[in-house]
Amino acid sequence: MTENIQDIFAEEAFVVDTQCLLHTTMLDKNISRADLAKSLNLLVSDVNKIFSDDCEVDIRLLFKAFYAMGATIKIGINNDASRFVAGINNG
Repeated sequence: MTENIQDIFAEEAFVVDTQCLLHTTMLDKNISRADLAKSLNLLVSDVNKIFSDDCEVDIRLLFKAFYAMGATIKIGINNDASRFVAGINNG
């Protein structure tokens, strides 16, 4: 199956939105990539991969990253648009 440009855009928007949510949470909690890597028992290079243009991150790793910062993420579907809807609960 060949993806059309709208499918590719929707996927990329989802990835960027997720990366932005993680980055914003890190800024809000004053947590560096090194701090996050340490709390997840990962190398900093592994955390950097989450923010790369060609990121292919396991959903469980994303959960662990948010959870390590005391935040949880709730994902919902917006049927009126192809955009990802998410919220962060900082507890």
